[in-house]
Amino acid sequence: MLEMLKKSKAKPIRGKVVKLVGPGKFVINVGSADGVRPGMAFEILDPDGEDVRDPETNSNLGFVPVPLFRVQINRVGDRLSLAEARRVSSIGPFSRSLMPPSWVDKYEVVYSDPVAEGLADRVSLGAPVIQVAPTR
Repeated sequence: MLEMLKKSKAKPIRGKVVKLVGPGKFVINVGSADGVRPGMAFEILDPDGEDVRDPETNSNLGFVPVPLFRVQINRVGDRLSLAEARRVSSIGPFSRSLMPPSWVDKYEVVYSDPVAEGLADRVSLGAPVIQVAPTR
């Protein structure tokens, strides 16, 4: 995820959704001129995000972007890219610690499908996107 990008000291590529192509398909305003390549992963962020408040003083501490889901770049032009919602597998933030021992060869994986779950319908023109490290 972002941790891998931070370790490499590379700044993630940022852009915005500029066209809604179809269910789970989007055009973003960054392309090969910005370093985008097919197969790269991006997160589409909720443009409204979330305000964070101090529990004691109720003062606003700032704005936190909230990721909606990941997309994978399928086609790249000079100044734009076609991205498609990815069906990802996960068992939560502690998934590596919860994985079975290496001798177990079968286990259940939970899939998340942004299109089926209606998350892709929440994306609007101008929604921010940010590059993330690909999931394995």
